[in-house]
Amino acid sequence: MPTQGILGSVSDRVHCERQVMIKVTGRATPPFPMSYCLNPDCPAPENAATEVTCRACGSPLVLKGRYRAIKPIGQGNFGRTFQAVDESIPSRPACVIKMFQPQVIQSPEAMQKAMTLFEQEAVQLERLGNHPQIPDLLAYFILDGRSYLVQKFIDGQDLAEELLRQGPFDETKIRQLLADLLPVLDYIHQQNVIHRDVKPKNIIRQKSDQKLFLVDFGAVKFVRESGLFKTGTAIGSSGFAAPEQMMGKAVFASDLYSLGATCIYLLTGISPSKLFNIRENVWLWRQALKQPLSEDLMQFLDKLLQRLPGQRFASAAQALEALQALEQPARAVRALGGLGIPGAGLVGPVNPLPGLGRLGALGSPTGGTNPPTPPLRTTGGTTPPTTSRLNPTTGRLPQTSPSRLGTRTPPPQVTTVQKDPIWPCVHTLAGGHSHWVKAVCFSPDSRYLFSCGRDGVVLCWGLSSLSYPRQLSWGSNNPRGLHALALSPDGRFLAAAGEERVIKIWQLPGDKPVRTLGNLFNRHGGAVDALAMRPDGLVLASASEDKTIKLWQVDNGALLTTLTGHASYVRGVTFTPDGRLLVSSSWDNSIKVWLTDGGDPLRNILGPTSFSGSGFNAVVVSPNGRVIVAGSEDTNAHVWHLHNGDPITTLTGHKEGVRAVAYSPDGRYLVTGGWEGSIRVWDGQSYALLMTLPGHEKGITSLAFSPDMQWLASGSRDNTIKLWQVVQ
Repeated sequence: MPTQGILGSVSDRVHCERQVMIKVTGRATPPFPMSYCLNPDCPAPENAATEVTCRACGSPLVLKGRYRAIKPIGQGNFGRTFQAVDESIPSRPACVIKMFQPQVIQSPEAMQKAMTLFEQEAVQLERLGNHPQIPDLLAYFILDGRSYLVQKFIDGQDLAEELLRQGPFDETKIRQLLADLLPVLDYIHQQNVIHRDVKPKNIIRQKSDQKLFLVDFGAVKFVRESGLFKTGTAIGSSGFAAPEQMMGKAVFASDLYSLGATCIYLLTGISPSKLFNIRENVWLWRQALKQPLSEDLMQFLDKLLQRLPGQRFASAAQALEALQALEQPARAVRALGGLGIPGAGLVGPVNPLPGLGRLGALGSPTGGTNPPTPPLRTTGGTTPPTTSRLNPTTGRLPQTSPSRLGTRTPPPQVTTVQKDPIWPCVHTLAGGHSHWVKAVCFSPDSRYLFSCGRDGVVLCWGLSSLSYPRQLSWGSNNPRGLHALALSPDGRFLAAAGEERVIKIWQLPGDKPVRTLGNLFNRHGGAVDALAMRPDGLVLASASEDKTIKLWQVDNGALLTTLTGHASYVRGVTFTPDGRLLVSSSWDNSIKVWLTDGGDPLRNILGPTSFSGSGFNAVVVSPNGRVIVAGSEDTNAHVWHLHNGDPITTLTGHKEGVRAVAYSPDGRYLVTGGWEGSIRVWDGQSYALLMTLPGHEKGITSLAFSPDMQWLASGSRDNTIKLWQVVQ
């Protein structure tokens, strides 16, 4: 039997169902002052709102010192869902806690599959990132052997509840539903994600602005190359899942079928499974309509509901274009502005500007699936008026051909600030990246800064002319998203990697990649999250979500060895200064020390039991080679002796997970970056806190010192880079 998402039945949704709908005020105060114990064996889970531990069983009532459950709102075969509040923020905003708690597991393999799906939901929510119609992932952690996922709470009702309260939808509401949801599906499909559980219960209409949210990513499938048509687990909701999905062969068009099934259910109030005549192989939904519908829209829905994937629209973008042609052909482009499409209604100038090195000419604008050209951002004024160049198919701006080399980006806004005499933020680079900045690094001579982001772009910034970055070409295909950079110590070779699972190498100052590390047989099986160059520049290490680390020979691209042993995603990797050892950090809550010639790890350092399962992100070794520092999702940075793995200290103070760490070249300073957006500067010897650098609007993803100790660069998921002047 097919499963129905990671939490089983439809009532397991992370958002409120009818009977548990909670009215949330501006302060997200619960309607009943109580706390709810999450211990599944607790005999009396209801407690007073001020209790810290459960009166009945003694279990903690506040997870990680911040998330307090208020009331259960769902339970299924694989877990429970709770309404909660975040007590670490004065306004106590509402959130939702999912707890992985299998009810009936028949085998260890089934348990592992269920656990994988639960972890996958957290990973995909983070990967999908900033879309305004997907609830934010707030946290994912393991406490006392139980896995938890925390999401933003959407104050509203799902469309199944709306149908029950207001009756069948009319044509206007169905058209608006399609116009709102097709761009969301287009977005997640471009991230190679298939939702696999699109249905009325998983579409929430927010009360404040009527915006529709697509929720419950517990059943998603991340599609890798050559894996699109492989048979997998049959996951989905009966009646709404496409025929091929029920056979374990979901494709992107499966979500379009589910959206069509959702529409006919909302039009008729009848389950789609009862609207199809299996004997005659025909749909009967037209006969069940409660009110008239235009023939054009009925034909559109019929195409979504074709039994064969190849007979549906080729993509969500194509379906959106067809819908716009039905509605208002002359206004199709303007209508995209309110659909939550990144870049909709924005135009970026593409005037040629003098840059760095030899650059190729601009390609002709196309409407492909490349990232949008980022607009010029201003801090005190408005964007100059221009003529819109949105592509009506994708809702994105035209982009130069990905095969062009050295494509220029529009000049980003550089904001100069001189406030604090201690480590002032001198420059904010905004507009160069249109998505999260994932990695930054300086050239050995401190003249250039390199950056990459989830927009799939690698930029080279000259520190003498920050307004004119140079974009390096990825090659024939535009990458889906880049996570990591590494530069050889002599500055000759730059490496970048991410969602493509391969590594590209540029020989600077060239704009073309000179080689690709990884082929069909030896590349990583998951996204590459970290890169590190050995100090001699001959070997590159890559850490991946496939739980492995690979060592590559830089000059010819040969795979030297694959290091295995981590039980979850490897998020960080670095070499010791002498190049003899490699240190890795993982979401399995361990740090491993390896010899660079392969074999089993020399040392395995586990995180403290107080944050068991929280998982490590970035890792760094001190310039003297004696200390390991790793940032953790438990909001701390942990420090150990390298030679024996004994703990030295724990650096506290961040409000969210520590995603970035860096030492200054002289070891004088240690900096940590938190997901809440702050940077903390510590003494590299005593570990005393020296200062906190605020300024980023969202989480810190990367940190790097310039070799001359003049600058600290910080990348953020607010799509900007800040340059801080190091005052010694």
